[in-house]
Amino acid sequence: MSSLHTLIQTVVANYIKNEDLTDIAIGTVETEPPELSVKIMGSELPPIKKQALLLTQSVVEQRIVIAKHTHEVKPHKHTDSVGGNTTEESETNLEELVTAVGYVNGAAQPIASGDAFTVWTNTALKSGDKVLMMSVMGGQRYIILSRVFDSC
Repeated sequence: MSSLHTLIQTVVANYIKNEDLTDIAIGTVETEPPELSVKIMGSELPPIKKQALLLTQSVVEQRIVIAKHTHEVKPHKHTDSVGGNTTEESETNLEELVTAVGYVNGAAQPIASGDAFTVWTNTALKSGDKVLMMSVMGGQRYIILSRVFDSC
């Protein structure tokens, strides 16, 4: 009975080893979300469709939008700590929207326009983006872990 048990363990271990239940691959986004598809680099297989793809938080679009707003400044005094000079400021309304630019992999990305200021924490996947993927369930599904960039 012990040899049968050992034989079964060996067969199962070899099956799992040969099944390649997980594997790492690099792919290129061919079709942008929502109809996402990714082609595995160096593979003759057709692109992987969105039904077989799972996205992690690091590749999903995330942004914070801050609306244009007003600051009300009440009358106040400023005193110079060195010379002791005092100046008085009258009540003022300051309406402000900062013009700013962010950078993704060295490329400038505008983050302010119109009446809103947008801070992108993650941009959506775009056609041509390179992604790091993990194959699971024997290649039936792929988890997109992150974007990858060519070294500088």
